[in-house]
Amino acid sequence: MCFLLVYFGYVYAGASQSDEAIEYSHGLSLIHDLKYGPDFSHFEYLNPHAPKGGDLVLSAGGTIKNFTWVLDAVVEPVEGIWRTYDRLLMRSADELSGFYGLLAQGIALSEDRRTLYLRLHPDARWHDGVPLTA
Repeated sequence: MCFLLVYFGYVYAGASQSDEAIEYSHGLSLIHDLKYGPDFSHFEYLNPHAPKGGDLVLSAGGTIKNFTWVLDAVVEPVEGIWRTYDRLLMRSADELSGFYGLLAQGIALSEDRRTLYLRLHPDARWHDGVPLTA
């Protein structure tokens, strides 16, 4: 997510324009047309029928100050831990610049490309079932 903040420069959560004036899309690419349409269910390189469950074991050197790695800027996170969290946008691995909404249902970029608008998916929930809100 930090990459997106640097990449787009500025994320504006409270849209100053009305919601109707903003044209949201399922994805965003600044370089090329998106490979996947709005109704795609999974990326071509993923297996939707892969077995689920099991244990994920990751290792990292150092000491533990905080289990919330996002808050601890001193300690590098364990490589791959980001794969255990859903994000607002998911980058496609088979496109140069394709971003698709995961927790974000809609994505829009202002004409001057300085403001990124995101609309949360209404079914987005925390691990305990509480709705995710802005």
